[in-house]
Amino acid sequence: MEYQSLNIDNYQELMERYQIGSLLAKVVSSFQYDSSELDSFFSPKIYETLKAPCLKDFHMVINDVMKSGKKVFVFGDYDCDGICATAIMVSV
Repeated sequence: MEYQSLNIDNYQELMERYQIGSLLAKVVSSFQYDSSELDSFFSPKIYETLKAPCLKDFHMVINDVMKSGKKVFVFGDYDCDGICATAIMVSV
């Protein structure tokens, strides 16, 4: 069996720059990504979801309910994305 040596010289720099653990930094470093690719991986993405008309309406309804102190019934389905979405809605 032959082993291939990987170049992970800059892993400590990646740990500090992106606040990631050493294992992840070593794995990412081994792929030799350039800085723009790394920035796209580790920079937070901001989605402008409230531009959708249906979400604007939903946002207004939820805000009105919260201000009035009323209760909300959250209903979701039982597949993996439905359970996650329902859990997020209940926690919010």
